[in-house]
Amino acid sequence: MIWINHHHSYFENLTSLTVDGCERLAYIFSYPVAVKLVKLQHLLLSSCKFVEKIFEPDENLGHIHHFRKSTQTELVPIFPNLETYVISQMDNLKAIWPALLPQNSFCKLKKMEIASCNNLLNVFRCHVLDKLQSL
Repeated sequence: MIWINHHHSYFENLTSLTVDGCERLAYIFSYPVAVKLVKLQHLLLSSCKFVEKIFEPDENLGHIHHFRKSTQTELVPIFPNLETYVISQMDNLKAIWPALLPQNSFCKLKKMEIASCNNLLNVFRCHVLDKLQSL
């Protein structure tokens, strides 16, 4: 993981993020970090050779209940303003979407590019397709 979960408040205004050549990462985002990147518009991930999943694996999501909206029934969206999602040269990558995808996540995605991800199991899972209305 790139950052420590409880020190992510200064990432809230980030609009563009490139992660390139981080060879020892197992995954890029935990849920607590992803929900704080509300202004992120452009995401480029490249050459992180050990990453198998972009988002924290399912078994590590026990803390997710802390990030529910005030209604306690709806999870906070992930990347609600993301427009561009580019992934390349990630040969061990198997999954690009989080296991739980809250409403309004990726809802502004307009462009998605995937290149040289030879072990990717699928591009769009069923629970993702209905959220990508702008793609």
